[in-house]
Amino acid sequence: LADLDIEYNNVRAALRYALDSDSSSLALRLVGALRWFWTQRSHISEGYDWVTAALAKSDTSSDAPARAKALWCAGVLAWLRGEAVAATLLSDSAAIWRTLGDKRGLAYSLQHLGLVALWQGDHEKVLSLEMESLSLFHEEGDRFGESLALLCMAQVASQSGDPENEGRWLGQCVQIARETGDTWVLALALRNLGRKAISRGEFALARPILEESIRLFSEMGTKHE
Repeated sequence: LADLDIEYNNVRAALRYALDSDSSSLALRLVGALRWFWTQRSHISEGYDWVTAALAKSDTSSDAPARAKALWCAGVLAWLRGEAVAATLLSDSAAIWRTLGDKRGLAYSLQHLGLVALWQGDHEKVLSLEMESLSLFHEEGDRFGESLALLCMAQVASQSGDPENEGRWLGQCVQIARETGDTWVLALALRNLGRKAISRGEFALARPILEESIRLFSEMGTKHE
């Protein structure tokens, strides 16, 4: 991410070249690869403009894996912008992954569809989507993906007034993040654990948890948390 910060103007030039030269496959692969950079560095609207332009230049006969990943990227960015089209974009992405038999790609699209359902308040649908994605991540040995699904499931439990499952799933998420060295998911999970402690009036417990979360976000240069 730090390297992309430095090279971002060159990345923009590459994206413009791919779009202007009608290289739809290249454009799709570029926007799919930039999904995490755009979200972690808060280039949400700019990223959405690039990915929608790349999708508009392509069609269903384009490179299917690249299109599925670009649709996933567009869906995530649309969700962050609060746009209802996020569900359609992510569903289209999931449909392509299912056709391709790509379990890992499908798991990521389903996981974020769960976040869209959470945003819509459909807790039953959230758990169904996250449980399916969790199972797929487990099959693929993707522990980072597992932690994302658990994080979302904990949010459902929090909103549903289920502190037992909320604490259990957050605890599993923290354990995976520490074992894999994933500071971003760890920072998110600690933030939620800290908020949970505050809601119970346990301020002395919350303070070191939130301080660690803030430190991790600061070290990563993450701006939107």
